[in-house]
Amino acid sequence: MLRHLSLLSAALLLSACVTPQVNHDFDAARDFGAYRSWSWKEPGVQYRPDDPRIKSDLTDQRIRESVSEQLDQRGLRMAPKGHRADVKVQTYLIIEDRQQMVSTNYGGGPWGGGWG
Repeated sequence: MLRHLSLLSAALLLSACVTPQVNHDFDAARDFGAYRSWSWKEPGVQYRPDDPRIKSDLTDQRIRESVSEQLDQRGLRMAPKGHRADVKVQTYLIIEDRQQMVSTNYGGGPWGGGWG
């Protein structure tokens, strides 16, 4: 019985380590090294769903700062006002409400009888 519980615990721990699936698409033939400047395509941050509980000035500011910092680390600089940028950036904050159903069977099977 202890062996089965330890296997179940190990399986649960490994399932918690699964990374979320991220989809991305890009043109492999494009030379991204040629881009030097960027600017925001307004609205810079899109919210899905458009819910006032998640939409705030602080969230918008943090997303913009994070994106700006990441682009800066990759050598892209913010285009000065009035100048054309090589890349226009727009972000999306998407929140999905998902439910997961987990069922457990206590009893029967090869490990003995039920709870009685």
